[in-house]
Amino acid sequence: MRIFGIGILLAVLLLSAGTSAQVVTGTPQFGSFGGGPFDVVNLGNLNVHFDIPVIQKAGRGSPYTFTMSYDNTVWSPVTSSGTRAWTAAPNYGWNFTVPQYAFGYTTAQTLSSWQQPCNPPNNNTPVYVTIYGDWAYVDAKGTRHAFPPSFTDSYQSITGCPGVNAPPTTGNSLAIDGSGYTIYVSGGNGSVVGPDGKGVNIQQTSSSTTDANGNQVTSVTGNNGTMQVTDTLGQNVLTVSGTNPVLLSYSAPGGTAAFTINYSSYNIHTNFGCSGLVDPTLNAQMLISSINLPDGTSYQFTYETNGSYYTGRLASITLPTLGSISYQYTGANGGVNCSDGSTIGLTRSPSPGGTWTYARTLSGQLQTTVTSPIDQANSPAASDVTVINFAEDPNGTFDFYETQRQVYQGSATGTPLATTTTCYNGNYSNCASHAASAPISQTDVYTQLGSGPTRLSEIVYNGNGLPTDDKEYNYGVTLNAAPSSAYLVRETSTSYGSYTGAPCAALGNGIVDTPCQVFVYDWSTGSKLTVASTNYTYDESTPATTSGTPQHTSITGSRGNLTTIATQANSSITLYRKLAYYDTGVLKTSSDLGTTSSGGPNLTTYNFSDATSTCGNAFPSGISEPGSLTRSFTWNCVGGVNLVTTDERNNNTTTHYADADFWRPDYSLDPLSNQTNFRYYTNPTATESYLTFGTSVSDSRTTVDDFGRVSLSQKAQTPLPSAYYDSSETDYNVFGQPAKETLIKLSAFHSRSS
Repeated sequence: MRIFGIGILLAVLLLSAGTSAQVVTGTPQFGSFGGGPFDVVNLGNLNVHFDIPVIQKAGRGSPYTFTMSYDNTVWSPVTSSGTRAWTAAPNYGWNFTVPQYAFGYTTAQTLSSWQQPCNPPNNNTPVYVTIYGDWAYVDAKGTRHAFPPSFTDSYQSITGCPGVNAPPTTGNSLAIDGSGYTIYVSGGNGSVVGPDGKGVNIQQTSSSTTDANGNQVTSVTGNNGTMQVTDTLGQNVLTVSGTNPVLLSYSAPGGTAAFTINYSSYNIHTNFGCSGLVDPTLNAQMLISSINLPDGTSYQFTYETNGSYYTGRLASITLPTLGSISYQYTGANGGVNCSDGSTIGLTRSPSPGGTWTYARTLSGQLQTTVTSPIDQANSPAASDVTVINFAEDPNGTFDFYETQRQVYQGSATGTPLATTTTCYNGNYSNCASHAASAPISQTDVYTQLGSGPTRLSEIVYNGNGLPTDDKEYNYGVTLNAAPSSAYLVRETSTSYGSYTGAPCAALGNGIVDTPCQVFVYDWSTGSKLTVASTNYTYDESTPATTSGTPQHTSITGSRGNLTTIATQANSSITLYRKLAYYDTGVLKTSSDLGTTSSGGPNLTTYNFSDATSTCGNAFPSGISEPGSLTRSFTWNCVGGVNLVTTDERNNNTTTHYADADFWRPDYSLDPLSNQTNFRYYTNPTATESYLTFGTSVSDSRTTVDDFGRVSLSQKAQTPLPSAYYDSSETDYNVFGQPAKETLIKLSAFHSRSS
């Protein structure tokens, strides 16, 4: 497999000879998932995925987000030089530790390669030709997006040689997984543009993303390996440095703060015992053992043991809120599918919570059986068993599409409590066992409770994976047959592009996700009745030019900025709203509603006094409202947060930041100078707001449980100070669902009832 950077100018990141089967990681668009509240289990291949948020900061056009993502499908069989062996995923499943992974990367298989002499004018000069295919894009969170297997590209060491027979060296193709990504390849390198027109440029030492309005996030890696990320505000938003530990540093209100990623050395041996597959022994492998947060909390990781070795697969994670999840891999060959490295059996045990088991059937009908924990609060206490049928895509996505789900109480016998059957691409017969393949153009989801009647949700998708028609049918439709319109109750129809007065016109620059026309119909009377209709038009006017804008490049052509919203109020009246933009894509003016195509007569204008005070023309310095009213703002550009808002009566609301670790306020002042103090606690994790106004005080506190779910909402009784709180406590069952709400009086804000 060959892994490439993404962009216009590209560098080869990693070249690995050989081929391998693929297991889809991340969260593919048409996947079926379980787990939660922290982790996600792909029920088709039992890959476990989770995200650890590091930074989310407001930006110009879109926020900057940096997330550490992990997938526990670590091993895949790879054939190299005639030997088939288990090969570990980069960084043992983590998608963050090199700058290229922060933006994703493209991959391709080497289909063939050869050498031949070049005919005149370079007679007999050796020409090296390599053919690449099976292109895919792996996004920043580890989700693989496949392109058609028939889409190929070639690399020639010498161009323009007569007699060299190779496929075209340039071309583009749309992803077949419904993600809307388009890949552009040239001479063995690939670039990707998202459905919103956002592209990525990655090289060995510098990379960037550019949105449809030219706003850029860039990263530069120095000779010492330190990576610095600059956001759209022109601020150094993140620094990645060190090897062990790795520091993810950023500027907090109280100074520099950092996530600390600690590695420990592990001796790895898989010992899966698959026939024809070498189990490698890899000593002194560095795996993440903990991630320390700036506030002193941490994530802790352990790994599956194999005698005196480790397999490299995750065994448990403990969260900063003290909840934990443990994993065991069950079944033959260490619970691994020898053909592709996916998991065939998994036991997942959240604490607090109960044990979930997942077991896959790989021969005949592909199935996953999910057994829930036993809820002792119910009578009789029993597990729920869910049996899910899947069809594996044969067209190169390696996705699993759910075709039937049956939920039972107790063993999987008798009539299910509920049955959900999904048909694909306009097929209506034998859907529970029928094949499904990408691209997905239509889904028909039938739902039946017990042995009762069946209802249907039918959605049609365009080539970009966007829904164009959604029909909802009442109970009474027949499974394994095209639905009768007699049961149709509601329909939503969506077209994409830009409204031009009749049909929708396509936008350029790879922008495909802008809705053009949306109609909502009521079919409950047996005939179509339009109940809502809206048209959307984009890029009608030339954006206003800004000055001094950092991290910004000029754009030619489509931007996808919404300029007209036309909503049908009734059969004779259409209401219009008009919008205009700066060249950054930031809103300049917005009209109120009017009955003419020019919009309403009153404008709201967003003002930017200078690039410095507005954080690179990202946040307005003021708003001019109808009636000669104004509102103004000041900002902290390092945190991307509002400091002072001055309202229309010239009254100030102030927010102050002094937290040593995170961009969260320590106090705020309302227009009457009443101060609310904010306090943050760990073990247990809680937030307190303490408002003083005159001689009165209000004290409110919120506490979360071991998985970050709100467990206590409390308000101190008066007069203050008081040791007692009027409290609402939420208890969760073994499934993670809210099970009981209790009003209680507690003596301390962090107490929990038994």
